[in-house]
Amino acid sequence: MASKPICHFWELFCKQSATKRNKNVRFSLPAQLCNWMYFYSSEPFLYIKKAVEFLPYSAMSITRAMREMEASELFYVEKDKQNNVLRSQFAKQELFEELKARFNSPIWKRGYIDNECVSNDMVLAGEDALAEKSMLANTLPAKYAAYKKIVDIGVLNSELLDSKKQSELQLWSYDPLLFSQLDIPDPISLAVSLMDVHDERVEQALDVIMEEVWEGQHGTWIKKF
Repeated sequence: MASKPICHFWELFCKQSATKRNKNVRFSLPAQLCNWMYFYSSEPFLYIKKAVEFLPYSAMSITRAMREMEASELFYVEKDKQNNVLRSQFAKQELFEELKARFNSPIWKRGYIDNECVSNDMVLAGEDALAEKSMLANTLPAKYAAYKKIVDIGVLNSELLDSKKQSELQLWSYDPLLFSQLDIPDPISLAVSLMDVHDERVEQALDVIMEEVWEGQHGTWIKKF
C-alpha cells in the first residue's frame, strides 16, 4: 500500500505562521534593554558579561533575555575564548527596523502634575527632550520622565486643566537615564517612547538623531559599553 504524500503546503503554512507569530512577540524588559546595550556597543557584538554587570537584573534573567533574542532568529550567541558573545548577521540599523515592532514603550503610565511638583528626580522627556538635540520647538505642557519606583502614583492627575501651570509626567519602566550621560533619556529610549506620536516634525528630528546613533556620532550622550 502506497504511503500518503507529505502535506508540504501545510508544513510550509505552519512554519510561516510560527514565523509571523514570532515577529509579533514583544520582548520582556530585560531583553529589550539587552537590545539597547547591543545597539550602543562600540563593537558589532556585545559581551554578555557586560550586560550582567551593567543591567539591574540577575545573571539568570540576562540568560533568559538572551534566549528571547536568539528566538527572534536575528541574534546568535557564540563563544569567544571564555566569554559568551551576542552577535547578529544584520547591521544595527537594519536590525532595529526588523525588531522595533517588538519593543514596548518605556512609558508605564502618564499623567499631569503641578509645575511646582517637578523635582530633581524628573528629567525632560518626549518632544521636550528631543528639542534639546534638534531644532524642534518646545510645546506645552512641558514633559518629564521619572523611574516609576521613585514616584508616588498618587501625585498624577488624569486631566490636563492648565498647560501653563501643569506638566506631563511619564512614569517609566526603567531609569530614563540608565544609558544616558546627559539629563535627557538616551536616543533609542526616546525614539521608542515617541513611536505613537505621528507628527512629521518629530519623525524628522528622530530620523536625524537615530542616524547619528548608527553612525556612532552620539558623542557624550551615551554611556560607553
